[in-house]
Amino acid sequence: MNWNSFLDSMRFSATRNVDGSIWYDLGRQAASFDGYTSVSVSMNNPVIFGLIDRIGSLASQVEFYQGDNPENNETDLIELMEMPNAFQSKQDFIKELTWQRFVNGFVYTIPIHPEGFDDVNSLDSLYNLSSQHIQYNKEFQTKLLLRSEFDEVKGKQFNYSIDGKDRTFNVGEIIAMYDVANGLTKDFLLTSPSRIDACIKPAVNMIKALEAQNVIINSNGRELFSSAQKSGKTGEMAFAGGLPMDSQDKEAIKRVTEGYGLTAGKTRAIHTNQQVAWQSLHIPLKDLGLKETIDLCAALVATTFNVPKEVIPLFGDSKYENKKWAEVFLIQTPIKQLMDDFVTSFNNRYDLKGEERLNYSFDHLEAMQMIEEMKANKAFKISQALKNLKDYGMDDAASLEFLESLGIKI
Repeated sequence: MNWNSFLDSMRFSATRNVDGSIWYDLGRQAASFDGYTSVSVSMNNPVIFGLIDRIGSLASQVEFYQGDNPENNETDLIELMEMPNAFQSKQDFIKELTWQRFVNGFVYTIPIHPEGFDDVNSLDSLYNLSSQHIQYNKEFQTKLLLRSEFDEVKGKQFNYSIDGKDRTFNVGEIIAMYDVANGLTKDFLLTSPSRIDACIKPAVNMIKALEAQNVIINSNGRELFSSAQKSGKTGEMAFAGGLPMDSQDKEAIKRVTEGYGLTAGKTRAIHTNQQVAWQSLHIPLKDLGLKETIDLCAALVATTFNVPKEVIPLFGDSKYENKKWAEVFLIQTPIKQLMDDFVTSFNNRYDLKGEERLNYSFDHLEAMQMIEEMKANKAFKISQALKNLKDYGMDDAASLEFLESLGIKI
């Protein structure tokens, strides 16, 4: 890392509040490499972009309900979740939440209530804040506090600044969600680093490999012409070394070879008074090892996201069943963690319990039906085994004990 990159990685901004206090970008310390940040590399790296977008698209198909009954989905709260604010549907809102959480490492959802109200029944809208625009007072402390001091912390404020417009929110208002463990940066428990910081170098390398590929593609097809002479040993044409080419011949070659394509003439014939040698300047892409570089970087990105590389289409099997299992994996790991975090944080924010608590399901998705089919097949095989054991004279208790001894849970 050069000196400028080091300074850029340590850079922070500060904004003076109207009361004279200072707001700082405290605890974020986003990594940067070769001019890229976690945000810009995510928008320019096709593997990261595709992976986060796929997770967000699947997560946005979530179905919310309250309590333990999936059919309890026609309440005022569920209606609000279908359209969290005037600008976003449930799908838009969840996709944005996914991007903010993965790219920035944490996301704050801010509930909007009529003035003087703060309960779930008065909830009007939900918005996701852009994490990179959040600033805290330098003296803000979150660690080594007594539980009794937390009420004081909830009353403290942070600054949200976009395009020169500042707004302040109380910590107690937000619904905070973290992708990586919070508190890893500067002992500050209200932020979390981005997992993309860990793979930013291979991610940038992939972008540069694709840029190099583009340069090679644009330059391929070039040719080298030069005056030539016949070799006395082999009789073959060879470059004539320092022998100059006639200027008229040179211009004729340039005019014909540089003008071919859609606007080219209909002939590539060259009329010259001397012998000409030709050499192709084509560079085979496979000789540059670009695919190996891209594959390695994509595998490292998959490792950073804790998903098997087969989830990435670059490596994935095209078979329909394998694609569905990849979706099942995404739903049961990163997406489940994302939605568990959202509903738990929401329920804690409004102290929702029992039949009031927010819940979710993905069972309606086609990919998840594969799990239900597996459960049904398992139940059928167990019932068939119990029937066979009973036919052999074993009672129900002995049959169950026998199956459990084989590690079959019933």
